[in-house]
Amino acid sequence: MSTTTITQVPAGIQAFYDKNLLMRSVAYFVHDKFGQARSLPTKQSETIKFRRYSNLAVANTPLTEGVTPSGSQLAVTDITAKVVQYGDFVTLTDKIAMHVEDNVVMEATDILGDQAGLTLDTVWRDAIIPNIANAKILVAAGTSTTEGALVAADIISAKALDQAILTLKKNLAKKFTGVISGSTAVGTSPIRAAYMSIIHPDVVYDLEGVTGYVDVSKYASQGDIQEGEVGSYKDIRFIETTQAYVNVDGGAAAVDTYHTAIFGKEAYGVVSVRGKAKMDVYVKSLGSGGTSDPIDQRSTIGWKASTVAKILNDAYMCSVISASSQGTNV
Repeated sequence: MSTTTITQVPAGIQAFYDKNLLMRSVAYFVHDKFGQARSLPTKQSETIKFRRYSNLAVANTPLTEGVTPSGSQLAVTDITAKVVQYGDFVTLTDKIAMHVEDNVVMEATDILGDQAGLTLDTVWRDAIIPNIANAKILVAAGTSTTEGALVAADIISAKALDQAILTLKKNLAKKFTGVISGSTAVGTSPIRAAYMSIIHPDVVYDLEGVTGYVDVSKYASQGDIQEGEVGSYKDIRFIETTQAYVNVDGGAAAVDTYHTAIFGKEAYGVVSVRGKAKMDVYVKSLGSGGTSDPIDQRSTIGWKASTVAKILNDAYMCSVISASSQGTNV
């Protein structure tokens, strides 16, 4: 078990010590914002079932007078997902409380919160983005036919984005008119109708050179701009985050490939337990360890969460896969 001691967090001595601690770099967590938020009740199964009824075929055969037609049957598609637990903690010694002037407990709680957010957002992303199977649109300036053949010149283009929009429209994907508001995934805020996209800053750099791209600062209305939103292209609104999926060395000659996900409503779901904030925090103070800590030397702070993400309708998602002029090995 790893323990944080006064060696890792020394007292601020022998130099002037600014108690205003430096800000940490934290990614923007976004992958649960556009999924169907569902809660799994406690004391129930750890598996949730999503169900979708299929459309009936067009009834374009003329009826015969006096003859009852055969009729149609309803059909359903069930999609199941099993929640999984994630968590971590840090252990602090009693000497930290005695000799270190920082509020280490508060800092540790904030750091663990950032870790939890990064963990869950990564889990949701990795369950969704690499598994989009409906349309993987390769941005190929040359003759690339697979992701592994993409080269540095294969950056995002208007042609690829137009293909993504057309794919979603032909699959009858519905545009977003509201997004989840608040960390508890309860309630939505209205937005201008559009498909949403999660995009890496390296790809945004190239996107800014695409004819038809509109920077967020030039929107006619600033009323429903989303956190992280950088701009739009026709029916797509782009949310920028370093958490966007990157396949390191996924192209030719060790070129990184970027999966820019574009999707409509109800493309995927994110499940938590109890329908509240997705993370629980646990603080065990000095003296709470019983015989495992007989002379009150250790305290702990930790978090735990149960969640799962699942693609619900692959036809409502596509992925524009490209290199970037700002990526590695370009």
